[in-house]
Amino acid sequence: AQEMNRYHEELSSQIRYFNRTTHSPIPVIFASENELERIATGSCSNIDGEVPSRAKGFNAKAPEPACGTFESCLFCEYFAIHEDFEDIHKLLSLKEALNITSMIRNDSEHHEAVVKPAIFRIDEILDYVSNNNHGLREVIRQAEDNIEMGNFNQHWGRQIETLLRR
Repeated sequence: AQEMNRYHEELSSQIRYFNRTTHSPIPVIFASENELERIATGSCSNIDGEVPSRAKGFNAKAPEPACGTFESCLFCEYFAIHEDFEDIHKLLSLKEALNITSMIRNDSEHHEAVVKPAIFRIDEILDYVSNNNHGLREVIRQAEDNIEMGNFNQHWGRQIETLLRR
């Protein structure tokens, strides 16, 4: 039984880290109040309009960042987060939208290739920010409570509404 558990943990780790060059958490930029553009997933530090590329630590199997495909922003070197309710709520709303999309699509390949890495990245970002700012743990909890009550960020709330109408 222990051998099976070890095997399962190793396989799970390989799946989680298939798109990375490191097992260490991949950091995000912390945005100060008005210096960055707020986007549907958080914030963007690419104010000069550079071509987006993967953050250091992701390999070619990670989604290629493309402005406008907000889930891919999570993997971009320019992705940033304000340490506030708004950006935390956006991430948790996106996570819910991804879960709902996955249930509706019922496509295990899509789930493994797109949804699972994005959800893992969201969880990693939330862990990273809460470890760097313990005060954010309460903000994360409040945002999670909002999600549980069906109160989503405006952008992702519209997406979720559209998905659930189908």
